[in-house]
Formats: sequence, structure tokens, C-alpha cells
Amino acid sequence: MHVPRLFALLVFLGLSLTSSAAPVSFLDSGEMLKNSQYGFARASRTEIDAALKRLPASFSVSPYLVDEDFKWYRHRGDLVLDRPLSNGHALIVEGNLRIRGSYDDYRNNIGQLVVLGDMQVENVVSWGSLAVAGQLQAEGLIFAYYNDFTFDAKSVAARALFVYDKSGSVGKVDAPIWISSEKGASKGSVQQAVQTLMPELVLPALADADDEALTDGIYPDFDQLQRRIAAGEPLFRSQPGADTLLADLRLARGERISAAQIDTLAGKDRLLAATLADREDLSPASQNRLLATRDPFVLDRLARNTATTTAVLERIAAVSAPLASVVITHPKAPAALVSKLAASGPADVRRTSAGRGDLPADQLTQLAKDRDASVRLALVKGNGHRLPAPVLAQLVADTEPKVRAAVLDHELLRLSAPAMARLAKDPASEVRIALARRLLRQTRWEQLPELPLSELEALALSLAEDPEGAVANTARLALAPGEQERRWQKGTPAARAARASALAGTTRSERVQLDIASMQDAYTLKELAENLALWPAVQSELMRALPPAKTRRPIGLLDHDAASKALDGPEGVVARLLENPNATPAVIEQAARYCADTFGNALFCSALTHRKDLSPKVIEILRTAYRGEPREDLALTITLLPGASEAQLKWAVPVWMDDEAEVLAEFKPIQKRDGEAFWLALAAARHATLRQLAAVNAQTPAAALQRLVRDKVEDVAVFAWINPSLPLPSAESLSLDQMHALLGNPALPRAQIEAILTLASAQNKTSIVDNCLK
Repeated sequence: MHVPRLFALLVFLGLSLTSSAAPVSFLDSGEMLKNSQYGFARASRTEIDAALKRLPASFSVSPYLVDEDFKWYRHRGDLVLDRPLSNGHALIVEGNLRIRGSYDDYRNNIGQLVVLGDMQVENVVSWGSLAVAGQLQAEGLIFAYYNDFTFDAKSVAARALFVYDKSGSVGKVDAPIWISSEKGASKGSVQQAVQTLMPELVLPALADADDEALTDGIYPDFDQLQRRIAAGEPLFRSQPGADTLLADLRLARGERISAAQIDTLAGKDRLLAATLADREDLSPASQNRLLATRDPFVLDRLARNTATTTAVLERIAAVSAPLASVVITHPKAPAALVSKLAASGPADVRRTSAGRGDLPADQLTQLAKDRDASVRLALVKGNGHRLPAPVLAQLVADTEPKVRAAVLDHELLRLSAPAMARLAKDPASEVRIALARRLLRQTRWEQLPELPLSELEALALSLAEDPEGAVANTARLALAPGEQERRWQKGTPAARAARASALAGTTRSERVQLDIASMQDAYTLKELAENLALWPAVQSELMRALPPAKTRRPIGLLDHDAASKALDGPEGVVARLLENPNATPAVIEQAARYCADTFGNALFCSALTHRKDLSPKVIEILRTAYRGEPREDLALTITLLPGASEAQLKWAVPVWMDDEAEVLAEFKPIQKRDGEAFWLALAAARHATLRQLAAVNAQTPAAALQRLVRDKVEDVAVFAWINPSLPLPSAESLSLDQMHALLGNPALPRAQIEAILTLASAQNKTSIVDNCLK
């Protein structure tokens, strides 16, 4: 094949002509099914059975053909498609299938395809099920990926075949590259893959892989493969790499490599240069050597390397806007460069910079006025909580609906009553939907309310009859309990049943909750059990559904069917109830007695012992009944409970730590002490495991806890910070890490949370801000 001089020169320099690639226009399967010219119709059970009989017995796709959850469509005879196919449906082609382009079943939905003849295609990217009764022929590569579905073909002819973690049956294979996670790599396949696949497909898949991948088999990066096909970019090199490429790749990935070797390898191949660009031990000189390649792929990898110097980052940013967008996210990106790009860079660079947490406040204000709506949208999502109130008010009234909706979706922002009232009348339905979601989060206690509850409920009522169904349905979930009861009682039994699953996890009405509790649908009851506003009477009703403990049949450890059945019944519902932080003490005690009577065999007992609010009485109920593994699990729980008594902890330590001889040897004399002397001895123990017991328990004296928060072992210090008996220091005296730890303390008052919130907001510590609001 003749290669023009210019192209040959670009290949030598490590460049490619991807700029001329044209994006691919896929035919969507939904569009195809609606268009009668393609000749698809719903397949009857008889037609599906007939298709099954024409498939080889070794194929694995049959369970999906008979599964009634899939709606199969069939095409009689041969089918020719003049564009690539994006399949998100279940299709049967009863003859041969020819696609002028690629086949992808994981673009919009997961597709299934059964071809009863041969299939010809350019490339195949498959996550769903693909079964070809004849020959599957691809001009390029075939990649069947992931274990959820199947891949079957009587024979395959392709330039490359990759099958990763996929069940199925593949007959004769005619492919220079044939790599399977089950069968390994055919002779020479890894070498061929490294030499012929574009480096952009090879390197991402190798980034976290060990050296065995270069022997057992490498796979193209699935996301990159989809992107390149959609962009019309090549999957294979125009010229194969050198025969030494695989050996050179091992050297480039090795632990030890000299600067001279880096210089040599960087000039030999794009894959080698990009691999070197990932190394964290690159010297500035080696970074500059890679910078000299001017290859966008190599520079992109270098721009993501945490070891890359500031000077090199500045030079990379000057190459192109896409590279500048990468550089601007680097922790070492110079502040002056970030400021310059945020103010005057291309739109995609400004968009990236809008999400940086270290931008000065004046630049945030400028970005809020950016002419590009996507920049303003990125600003709200990434830095909205740092915006001054006047700027936030400006964005609430932004001309772009996506920006206004993003303001409402941002949980860290605080909005005024007038702003929310205006948004309730917004002409864009996506904005009103976002407001309805916000109201629901706040009325069900998932987000700090901005307004009094009555005002939130009034806003919800104003949206409850919205012409957009999604707005109205969401708003009705946030209505006042009385209004929900009125609407619920007016509905027919069928209407109530249809609405129950949506209301179960959100309604604050005791009447509605009790009605839902009398229903039999396990999914709905589990949703109800998780409702944070679940009334005590409703909780008791859910407990009453349990069968008598004395007559309950124990479930064996390996009896998965019985366990699954029980989880779909009352025991599964109670397990969800015990995961609800607002489960009542009475329900917790009732569950404990049930677990004691079943010796820990009931399937919700583990959820019970994972609670951090078990009282000494509940612990005692379980301790006296449990044996074997449940007994050990309970012992672990006691060591992590602030409310465990001294006697219970003395019992639990030898049970849980029976294989830690040194720890038990130190604990033995401590165990003989009582009262304050016991807790002080634990807090001063040599073993961190014992000091952690003191850090956890609320009976540990305050002075000892104040020492433990400074413990060199992080776990000890963290538990001391969240101990409810710790004397709480002022927020101003704490480091940010200490503030973060203290937020887990249940005794922390609202005033102190607000003080930490103020400090964290000023320093743009978003995770601390988020935890404060929660």
C-alpha cells in the first residue's frame, strides 16, 4: 500500500491525521422500529421459539429469548443497513444482516441481537447479547465485553476479536488478534495488538494493569473504542509498530529506566512516548523531551501526570484549547495561568476553569456573566456555593433554563422565598421539575430547609396541578400530610395501589403510611420502612407482620433460595426498618427479642447489630442468647458502641479479639479495674486497639478523650472526635481535618455546626460544607 511522504513523516514523528475524521451518524434502533421500510414487527412466542430452534445448541442466548421482560422484534429475510446501527432493543434478523458501518449495543440502552444467517459489519462493540448463527465478519475489530449478557457465533472472521468476561460459544476464529479472558491470547495476539491498535486504545487499558497483561492479553479501552468509532477516528494504525515494540513497552513500564533510555524510547513510537508520560519519576529534562513530540495524546497524558512541572504545564496549555482544559485541572497549574484562561480562554477552557475550587471570588463573579451558557452552568455546578448572594440571584434569573435548573439542583445553595416563588412559575418545565425535586428533598429531611415547612408545602401545592406530569407528580410527594390524605382518600383502590410505591418513602401522613403498610407488595413496604418520617404505629405494624419466632424455620447458611424468599417478605422489610435512623427504641428492642429467640438466624439481625444506638438493655438481650458467629459479631458491635456498659465491653473484648494474644495479655490486668480506673487504663494502653475502645465509649473521662484526639493512630483520634462525651472546642481552634472529624459527633450543637460551615465556606472546603448542611 502506497503511503504519501507527508503521511509517512507524520507517522515517524508520532502524529496522526485524526483531524480529518468525520463524526458517524448512527441509525437508532428505536427510529428503525418505527419506520416500516425496515420491516420489523413484534415477534410472537411461536416466532421466538422457531428462531431458537435455528440456533446451534451450544449458544447461550436462549434464556434472553424466552425472558418475558424482553420485547423481541423480528425481521423476515435479509437486511441491509446503509449506516452504523446503535441498538437498544431486542432484535431478531431471520436472514443475513449487512451493516455499512459499525454495530454498537451500548450507546443509549443495552441491546440484544440474534442473526439467523451471516452478519457483515465494520466493527462490533457489544455489551448486550449478540448471537450469529452463521459467520460474523468484521472489517475491523469485535469487542464483546462484560458478563451481564452473552456472545455467540458459529464462526468469526475479523482483524481482531476480543471477548472479555463474557459467556457464550465461539466456533472457528479467523483473526490475527484473538484474545479471550477465558481462553487467553492466541499466539502472537498481544504483539499484534500492541503493534496495530491505535495507542489511544491500548494505553488507557494498560494504565492500571500489571505486566501479566502483556502476556495474558490486553483489551482496548471500551469507552475510547466507542468514542473513536462515533468520531470516525481510526482504530488501527496506518503502519504497524516495530517488532521490538512489545519489549520496548515493558521497558517503558519498568521500575528502572535511565534518562538516556527515555530519550530513545520517546522518539521510537507514540505508544512508548505516551507510556513514559505517565511515569511519576520523570525528570524535568525528560518531560521536556516528551513535550518536544508535540503529540496531543502524549501531551494529554503528561498534563495529567502529577509530577509534571509548572513550566511544562504552561507550555502544554499553549499548544491547544483541549490541552489547556486538561492543564487547568492540574493541582500544579499556575494561578496566573488559571486566571488568564478563566478570563479569556476558549469556551471549553473557561468551562473547565469555572469548576476550579481555588478561583478568586472576583473571577467567579465574572464567569457568572460569561456569554457562554455552558460556562455559567459549570460555574453553578462546581462553585455555586461560593457565589455571593447578588450573583446567585442573577443566576436564578439566567436566560438559560439549564442554569436556572442547576441552581435548584445544587444542594449547597440557599435560596430566598421570592426566588423560589418566581421559579415555581418558570416557563421552562425542567426548572419547575428541579424546584419540585428540591421541595421534596427538603420536606423529607434530605436537605436543610430554606423556608418554614408550611411555605415549602404551599409551594408544592402550587405545582401539584402543573400541566407537566413530571412536575405535578414530584410536587405531590412534597404536599402537607393533610393534603396528601385528602387526595389519597379520594382515589380508587387501583389509583392508591399505583401511587403507593412513590408515596411510601416520602409521605409524612400517618394515615397514608398505615394504609400502605397493609399492602402486600414487598418493594413498596421496603420503601415505606426507609421513610425517615415513619410513625411509631406504622413501625409496629411492620413488625407485626413477622411470623412467630418460636415456629420460624431456621435458614441454613447455604440455603440461598430460602434466604431470598425471606428477604422478599416481612424479614426483608424489618431489615430496611432497622437501617432507618429513626427506628423507635421499642421497635429496636422488639427486633432484639426476635433475634434472641431465633439465635441470630433472622435475616435482619445483622442490620440490628450494625446500629450505633443500641442500649445496654438491647445488648444484654442479645448477649445472653447468641452463640457462635452471631455472638462474635455482637462482640464486635459492642466494641464500637458509645453506649456499651463497662461489663459488656469486658465481655466483648476476649470474645472478639481471641486471636490477638498480645492485646489480650495487656487487657487482662486492665479488665480487673473498675469504673474510671478501667477507662483511664484503656486510654493509656500500649496497643492502639485498646485505646480505640476508650476513644469510642462515652464513659471515658473527658480529660482522657482530649488526649486521645491527638493520638498518633488516626483511627483512635477519629473515634475520640466523635465521642459524645468529648468537651467540644471552638471551631476557630480547629484545623479543617479536625472540623471534618468533629462533624460526626452527635453532641455537636447547631451553633457550632454553623461556625464550622462559615469557616469551611470561606476556605472552599466543599466536602466539609456538604457535611455541615447534611
